[in-house]
Amino acid sequence: MGNDFYPVNFQIATTDVLADPPENTLWNFIGPNGTDQTYYTSYESSLIPFIEYQSKRYLRYKVFLSTADTTKTPTVDDVSIIYSSSCIGPGQAFFGNMTAENYDIEVTHPEYVANTVSNIQISGQTIQDIKIVKPEPEAPLAGDIIVNVVNSSNSPINDATVTVFQGDLNDPDNPNVVSKQTGTNGDAQFHLAPGTYDARATSDQYSTDRTYTLGDPALQGGTPINPSPTIADNETVVVNLMIDSLGSLTLNQKTYASCAENTGTLNFTLRSKKIIATLADGGTVPKFEQTLANATSPTVISNLEWGEYEVALAGTSYSLAGIMPNSIFLSPSETADATLILDTYSSNNLLLTLSNPENRDTDIAKITVSGGALTTQKYAGHGAIFQTDWSGGGWQQTVGDPKMYFVRSLDIFGQPNIKKDTPSGQISLKQSINGNYPVPGYLYSSTFDTGINGPIEYTNLLWSQQSGSPGGTFFSIATTSNVNNEITIGGSISSASLAAPSRVTEKNGKLFIADTSNNRVLIFNSIPTRDSKDADVVLGQPDYILGKPNFISGIENNGGLSASSLFKPNGVFSDGTKLYIADTGNNRVLIYNSIPTTSNKSADIVLGQQNFTSNGINGGAGAGSSSANSLNQPDNIFVSDARLFIADTGNHRVLIHDFNLAPLISNRNADIVIGQPNFNSTSNTAGIGRKGLNSPTSVASEGTKLFVADNGNHRVLVYDPIPIQSHPQAEFVLGQVDFNGNQANQGSVPTVSRLSYPRDIHAIGSKLFIADTDNNRVLIHNFDISSLATNRNADVVIGQPDFISNLEPSTPSAFVLKQPNGVFSDGTNLFILDKGFNRALVFNQIPLSNQASANIVIGQPDMSRDESNSANAMWYYHGPQNNPGGFYSTVDPINPLHDNQRYLRYGVQFSAQSTVVPYPIEDITILYKTQCSTPNQAYFGNLSNNTVYTVNVSNIPGVTALQKDINVSGQTSATINISSLTE
Repeated sequence: MGNDFYPVNFQIATTDVLADPPENTLWNFIGPNGTDQTYYTSYESSLIPFIEYQSKRYLRYKVFLSTADTTKTPTVDDVSIIYSSSCIGPGQAFFGNMTAENYDIEVTHPEYVANTVSNIQISGQTIQDIKIVKPEPEAPLAGDIIVNVVNSSNSPINDATVTVFQGDLNDPDNPNVVSKQTGTNGDAQFHLAPGTYDARATSDQYSTDRTYTLGDPALQGGTPINPSPTIADNETVVVNLMIDSLGSLTLNQKTYASCAENTGTLNFTLRSKKIIATLADGGTVPKFEQTLANATSPTVISNLEWGEYEVALAGTSYSLAGIMPNSIFLSPSETADATLILDTYSSNNLLLTLSNPENRDTDIAKITVSGGALTTQKYAGHGAIFQTDWSGGGWQQTVGDPKMYFVRSLDIFGQPNIKKDTPSGQISLKQSINGNYPVPGYLYSSTFDTGINGPIEYTNLLWSQQSGSPGGTFFSIATTSNVNNEITIGGSISSASLAAPSRVTEKNGKLFIADTSNNRVLIFNSIPTRDSKDADVVLGQPDYILGKPNFISGIENNGGLSASSLFKPNGVFSDGTKLYIADTGNNRVLIYNSIPTTSNKSADIVLGQQNFTSNGINGGAGAGSSSANSLNQPDNIFVSDARLFIADTGNHRVLIHDFNLAPLISNRNADIVIGQPNFNSTSNTAGIGRKGLNSPTSVASEGTKLFVADNGNHRVLVYDPIPIQSHPQAEFVLGQVDFNGNQANQGSVPTVSRLSYPRDIHAIGSKLFIADTDNNRVLIHNFDISSLATNRNADVVIGQPDFISNLEPSTPSAFVLKQPNGVFSDGTNLFILDKGFNRALVFNQIPLSNQASANIVIGQPDMSRDESNSANAMWYYHGPQNNPGGFYSTVDPINPLHDNQRYLRYGVQFSAQSTVVPYPIEDITILYKTQCSTPNQAYFGNLSNNTVYTVNVSNIPGVTALQKDINVSGQTSATINISSLTE
C-alpha cells in the first residue's frame, strides 16, 4: 500500500518484439504524460491513455518505493493492469479451465454498486448474466431565496429580471449565476445550495442598484448596499430589493447680469449626493458622477436614479451665481429642469444659500457681506437698485456715477431745489436766500439699467430716513423699456415731446395737436417759430404730478375715465369758439364750449356715450349694433357752418350733426349718415361704389363740397354739394379710376393720381391736401390749375422727390415723411403730422414744388432727430397699485404696471415746514425679480482669496439678525440655516 507519506509510484513500458535473448530488449518506461518524469500512483485508479502503449503485446512495469521515515517502508500487495481487445466483448469476462462445482461471483466497478451472485454451478460451457446498477444519488443540500422586487413606493415590479449569483457577475463562464423574471407580485424564487449569494434586479428604464424608500429623510443622504442573503439547508430567506424608474435632468444656462440664454459652452460635473464610500483622506465617493465638457444650453442628462444632485463648475469660463431650484431633486420617472445662473468668472466668490426648513418669510432677506475694506449687500432671491450716496450732485442722464442723480424739480431763483453739496449718503432740500425751504421740493433720479430685456417684476421700494422729522417724504416710480437717444430729462415725455401724433389743427393763431400715444391733446398759444417749442396747455392728463404741471405723464384715462380723461385721441378741431376732440379709444367725441386756457380742463358735452364715465363701443351695445347716437372708434372730426362731421371709422360711416336742426347737447342723435343705408347698419353693405365706405378716417370741407378719406378703399370721395340727406352718393373719386376700384395704388405702384391708405384730408379755398400715409407723402390738389374730376392728378408732392416714389425713410430730415397721419392749412402755413418720426412739421408757406423742406419741427429738438418718448423713453410716474396717482409707503409693493420694463427711475418729494427741513434720506433700494432670481440665494463675486468675510442676514420678520464668518477661497458655496435665527 502507499500514501502521500509513503508513496509507491509506477511507470510502464510496452513493446511488440522481444530481443533474443529477451533480456536484451529495450524498454522505455514512462508515466501518464508520456515522459519519464511522471508516475502512476499505486493508491488510485489510473488510466493509461498514450498511444505508444496500445497494440503492444509485451508489457513491463517499474515500481518506485520511497519513505519519509527510515523506520518504515511502503509495501506492494498486488498489481493489476487491465486491458481490452477486439476479442473480448464489452461488459464480458471469460474464465476457462474451471472444475465443475459451485462458485461465488463478485462484480465491482467504481461507479456502480457491487453485486455478488452465490452458488453458481459451473458445468460445461456456462453463461451467467450479472446485473450491476449505479447507486441512487444522494439528495444535495439546498435552500430557497425569494427576492421581492418593488419600487420606492413599495409597489411590486412585474417582469423584472432578478439575478442571484456567487463570484463575478460579469464572467460569462461563471456557473454560479442564475436569473429569473418576477411575477405580478414582484417575486422570483431560487432553489440553491447553501451559501452566501448576491442579488440584483434590473428592468427596462429602472435603476440597476438598490435605492431607498422615497421620502425617507434619514436615508436620502447615502446609498444602501445591495442584499447578500445567506441560506442554509432547507431554509427559506426573503429579500426585499428596491429599484426605481429612471428619470432625466435638463440643465439650462442663463447669464447672471441680463438673464439671457447663455450662448457659450460650459464644463461641469453632475454628482449624486448619495455616497457609496468614504475614502481614507475623508473624501467621499458619490453613487453617480458625470463630467460634461463644452455643454450647451439646454443639456439633457438621461438615465438618472432619483435623488438629490449637485453641480460643480470646471474651468475659468464662468462662476456659478445661482441655481434654480436651489436643490436639484429628481423623483422616479421624472423629467426635471434646473437652471444654472452663470456670471463672468471670478477666481474668488461666494454663493450663499439660506436653508429655510421652517418656511419663514425670507422674500426680502437682506444679506450683508463685509471683510477687509469691502462691505456690500444683496437681497436673497432679488436683483436690487441701490442708491446710498448722492454726494456727486445732479445732472446725469444714466447712472454712470452712482453718487449722482438727475434733478428735475421746481427751481429757487433759477437753481435746483435739491442740495448738490449734500454730505455723502444723504439727500435733502436746499434753502432759499431767505432761509426757507421750498414747499414742496422734488428730485428725479438718474436712469437705472437693470440689464434685463425679458420678464422682470419690481417688488419693493425701501428707503431709510433720519427719524424725528416734522416733514414728510414721498416716492413714485417710472419705468420704460427703451431709453435710446435720450435728450432733455432723459428723453422722457415732456411739454415738447410727441409720441405717434395723429392730427393737427389751427385756429386764430392757436395750434392744437392730438398726441395720440401720450393720451393727450397739446395746445400751443401761438404757432411755433422755433424747433421743439413747449406746449402751453395739456388736456387728458391730471394738472399736477409730484406738484408739477403734468407734461410728464401720458397714461390712458389717467385718474380714471372722466370728462377730463383721454384714451388714444386721434382727432382734434376748433372752430375758434369750441374745441372738439375725437377720443378714439373711449369711443366718443368730447366738446369744450370754450378753448381751454389751463391744463386738464373737463369737457362740457360728450357724443357717442350716455355720460362721461362710460366708453363702450356703440354705447356699450358692441360692434355691429350702431345707432344714431353711438360711435365706434371715431377717428376725426370737422366743423363747418354749424355742422359737425364725425368720421365714425369702426362703423364704416360719417355722421353729420346739424345744429340748425337741434341744439348741441350730450348724447345727441346724428341727423345724417353717409356710407350706410341707415343708422343701424355698420358693415360696408353698400359695397364699394358711390355710396359705400370702408373705415373712413377723415372728413373736410371748403364750404361747398364734402371730402371723405375712405381709408380702407384707398380713395377720397367728393360729395358735391354737402349732403343734406342720408346715404348719398359721391360725385367724384380720387385715388381710383372709378367708383368700383379699391386696391392700394390701384393694384400697382404709386403715381400722380394713386393712393394707399389716405389717413387725413384738409380743404381750404381751392386746395385739397391728402395725407397719403402708406406712400409716405402728402399730395396737394390745386383746383385753380384744373378743375376737380375723378382720378385727378395731384399737382404737388411733399415727402418724396417725385410722384412715383414712396420710399419709407430710415432717418428724418426737413424734406422726408414717414407715415404722415395728419395735415392742415390755415391758408398760409401748412402743418403735417409726421407720425412715423413722432413730430409735427410747419411749412411757413404752402409748397408750390415737390419735396419742399419744412421750416419748424415740433416734438423733436431738430429736423434730424427721432426721439419719441413713446418708442424710446416714456417715463410714467406712479404710486402703488392701490393708489396709482399717489405715493409709496415703505410697505407698499411696487405697482405691477412697471413689470417687464428694463429701465427705472424714482421720484422723491420732500415736504417742509417753513425753515424746518425734513431729515435727509440715507439710502434707497428698489428690488426686482427675474427668471434668474434664485430664491433664498445671493451671489457675491470678485472677493479676495482666503479671506474671512462676516455675513449678516437680516430683514426676516419675527427674527433677529444672524451673523456668520465664512472663509472664501476660490468658488465658495455656503449655507446658513434660518432656523438657527433667534426669535
